[in-house]
Amino acid sequence: MSAISWLISLSLNRFQVNLSDSMHMRLSSKRFVRRTGQFLLSVGIDPRRLLIILPSLLHYAVTLVRYLAIQPESIHSSKVSIAPYFGDNLLSAGVAKGHYFHQDLWAAQLVYSKRPLRHLDLGSRIDGFVSHLLVFMQVDVVDVRDLVTAVDGLRFFRGDMTSSLVALENRKYPSISSLHVIEHLGLGRYGDKISLDSWKLALSNIASIITDKGDFYLSFPFGRPAVEFNSQYIFDHHAILDHLLSIGFHLVSFSFVDDYGSLVRDISPSSVDSSQYDYACALVHSVFRA
Repeated sequence: MSAISWLISLSLNRFQVNLSDSMHMRLSSKRFVRRTGQFLLSVGIDPRRLLIILPSLLHYAVTLVRYLAIQPESIHSSKVSIAPYFGDNLLSAGVAKGHYFHQDLWAAQLVYSKRPLRHLDLGSRIDGFVSHLLVFMQVDVVDVRDLVTAVDGLRFFRGDMTSSLVALENRKYPSISSLHVIEHLGLGRYGDKISLDSWKLALSNIASIITDKGDFYLSFPFGRPAVEFNSQYIFDHHAILDHLLSIGFHLVSFSFVDDYGSLVRDISPSSVDSSQYDYACALVHSVFRA
């Protein structure tokens, strides 16, 4: 090898190393920011509102003075009480991106297109995905925590996904969902038992109560694998897909929500590198074949 070729090769190798280090630093920074935000929210502090508190205070003072100036002329002449709520004037109208927004629509649309006779949900968000389904069908729901409800069409069973699901009266379901749930199992966050690989046991239990050719809708966070105790696991999505295949589930479609909250629909999972993401969300539709 000539000296020039050697120098070029050395430069390329260093560039690749620096690029890799830069990527890891960027992902580490994003993960630190995300974890900090999650911690603050868990203790009742909304970082978004902290950042806008000063302009919100000014807005509140100005609008209060304006209201008091016109209030005597209003038909609402009762005494004005002070009840400030800061920040809403500076926040957006809502959130139409991110894991939960996209996963709930994704799964609800697929269930609606299939119109199964029965559907079972394990641990997903009640005031999101489950409420979407209740518009057009009855839903059986299992969660390790209790739920008091009188909503028509919602049947609740308290149970642990990692234990035998005897509460389901030995019924089998042609359609099952579990969205953003398996990453929490075994970490004690929701009162469940501390254990390793609880997600594997949960998926095996699901395989035991789904009918042949039944549809299973699953979502979970993926990125550089990590344990964030007691919040969640972050998986390599290939590990989950390989395990699903080993217990009888066959992939129908794979979509995901990227680090920026955008939906990437119907892509080959082999073309996605988990290590390039901090906190993406896999959306997996599979069919069980006994």
